[in-house]
Amino acid sequence: MGITSFQSLAGVTTSTDHPIQSHSTFGENEQIVKIMLSESSTFGEVINHDFSILEIDASKTYVVVYVSLTDIEWMDVMGFSYEILYENYAEMNRWDTNPALLRDFTSYAALTTQLQDIEDTYPDIAKLYDLGQSVQGRTIWGLKITDNPTVEEDEPEVRICGCHHGNELMSVELPLLLAWYLVDNYGSDPYIEGLVNDRETWIIPMVNPDGREANTRYNANGIDLNRDYGYMWDVYSDCYTQPETRAIRTHALDNNFVLSLSFHTSGDIVNYIWNYK
Repeated sequence: MGITSFQSLAGVTTSTDHPIQSHSTFGENEQIVKIMLSESSTFGEVINHDFSILEIDASKTYVVVYVSLTDIEWMDVMGFSYEILYENYAEMNRWDTNPALLRDFTSYAALTTQLQDIEDTYPDIAKLYDLGQSVQGRTIWGLKITDNPTVEEDEPEVRICGCHHGNELMSVELPLLLAWYLVDNYGSDPYIEGLVNDRETWIIPMVNPDGREANTRYNANGIDLNRDYGYMWDVYSDCYTQPETRAIRTHALDNNFVLSLSFHTSGDIVNYIWNYK
C-alpha cells in the first residue's frame, strides 16, 4: 500500500495545563470482558461509555471490551450481563505463560538503536529528531525520511505513529518496518524513490515509551494518551494534559501534515475521521 493511500487525518486544537484524574494506576492491566447485549445493555449505551472495543459480534448480541474496576462497577449498576474472558492483556496474549512471545517485540532501547542505525546508514534521506520527553524522561523519537531531511521543503508531509497504547506491541513494529522499507528500497525502486523525494514522511514508532516498557495501555501517569487529545475529549478533566500528547501536538503545529496514520492492535478496524466514537 502506498503512503498516498493512507486516509486517516488527525486534528489539532489548543490546550492548557490542569490537574489530571488518572483512569488507571500505571502498570494496571484491564480485564477483557464480553458484554451480552440485551434490553438492559443496549449497543448504544456500551458505545457511549467509551470502552476500548476489541470485538463486536456481527449480529450485535455481544461486544468484547477492556474494562477497569470503575467500568465493572458501572456495569453492575446498569445491570449488564457480562463474562470475564481474561484477567489482563498478558493472559489474553499468553505472555504470562510464554514470556518469549513478549521478547520478540522491539523494546524502547532496541527501537532507539534501530532508529539511530537508520540515520547513520542513510544520512542523505533520514534524520532522527527528539520530539520531547515522556513522563519518565524517555525520548519520543521522530524519524524524518525525505531527500533533504535537514531542510524544511515545500512538500506534502505525512505522519505515521505507533504505540499510543504501550501494550499494543505490533503498533511499534509496523511503523519501524515501514521506515526500513523506505530507506532500504530508495535508489532501487522508482516508486519508493518518488515517495521519498516528493514528500516528507515522519515516523514516530513509540508515542508512549513508558507504557511500552511497563507493558500497559497507559502512560506513567495512568492516562490513556489516545483519550487526551483536543477534539471531542471528555474522559479526563482537560485535554493535552500529558507530555507525550503535548509533544505530538507541538510537532503537528510545526508541520503541515496532509495525512496522519496511527497504528493500534485492538482489532481489525480502519477508523476514519472523525473517529471519536
